[in-house]
Amino acid sequence: MRSASVALSALLVACLPALASGWEIRRLEARITVRPDGRLRVVETLQVNFGPERHHGILRLLPLAVTDPAGRREAIDIRLRAATGEEGKPWPTRVRQRARRLEILIGDREAFVTGEQRYVLTYDVDGALRSGPTLDELYWDVTGQLWNVPIIEADVQDSVANATR
Repeated sequence: MRSASVALSALLVACLPALASGWEIRRLEARITVRPDGRLRVVETLQVNFGPERHHGILRLLPLAVTDPAGRREAIDIRLRAATGEEGKPWPTRVRQRARRLEILIGDREAFVTGEQRYVLTYDVDGALRSGPTLDELYWDVTGQLWNVPIIEADVQDSVANATR
């Protein structure tokens, strides 16, 4: 019984940053298309609720390496194509690489937002599709493990682009 309470305590402590953050991602929707050249086109729509808290925007962290089943780290390349909000209006965006991840800062450093906000990110990923002797495997951690806020709902759809037209 002691180990169960220790495990529960550890779980609660791990959740505290998300519970204490004061804002949430109400919905994360990802549309992933495998293109004929093997790259992914990812379109993420994030419905964020900051409540009354004032924020400049969000920080999206994406890994620049994945670990294969044999334990080898493989680099991936990510290129941000667009970051928009309501009605396609572009968000100010800064992109930088740090510690094997891509940091996408979305929002205006000079202005604050509150309440419900919509962020639509479009980016290409090279290196997430692995070819094997018997099958091909798509590896992409859609929600990621780098958010410090709760994600209430997530939806993922994937498709393969037609190679010939």
